[in-house]
Amino acid sequence: MKLWFSAKELAGIGGLSKYPSNINRQARKERWQSQPLKGIKGGGVEYAFSSLPEPVQVELQRKFAVTVVKSKPKAPLALHQVDLNTLTAKQREAADARMALVVKVLELEQAQPRYKAVNFLCEQIKHGEVSAELMRLVELANNKKGKNRTLSDRTLGQWVLDYEKADTPEARLKALVPMKRMAKKAEEIWWLPDFLAVYRQTNGINVAEAYYYFSKEWDMRFFCGVVLLC
Repeated sequence: MKLWFSAKELAGIGGLSKYPSNINRQARKERWQSQPLKGIKGGGVEYAFSSLPEPVQVELQRKFAVTVVKSKPKAPLALHQVDLNTLTAKQREAADARMALVVKVLELEQAQPRYKAVNFLCEQIKHGEVSAELMRLVELANNKKGKNRTLSDRTLGQWVLDYEKADTPEARLKALVPMKRMAKKAEEIWWLPDFLAVYRQTNGINVAEAYYYFSKEWDMRFFCGVVLLC
């Protein structure tokens, strides 16, 4: 976010006059911090953000935040420097999307504290006030079936923390990439044979009925075992 603004840029912001000459007059009266405008013929000055009236600062921060969330997301360049051979295309897309969202938060932090930046972005996403490209990133970052177009403050905040804890491109990628869930092999489910013995009966019961009878049988077996141990 810019730290210096000309009277023309401040016109109509936060209750200020629409005319630069009136803004310059107010600035001299209230002694805003100023410096000469660079590269402008005929002189002129610009004013420090920190010396502007509070309503003006708030409005400038809001305008900056809205511009950030509506702008095209920046690609995380760091990903080109790491070995991605072991990742699936879906994992790569999710990691890319999460990094891009983190970058958005870091941009918003230029104008407000992190917790406010995270909350602002999540609220804008929730109400559909972001660009279509950014909304697509949210879907990819969630890494879930269906089109999940929401993001919680806690989740996004954690991604930012994970990103900042990492000190190399590879570490950032590992911190943000979603891990694949490995399905258990049938032989690793120790209770499955007992359940299948009930389910495969010839009377054609469904899964829900089979589980009911299985649980009853299991309760009886466990209860009897406890009695024998007593």
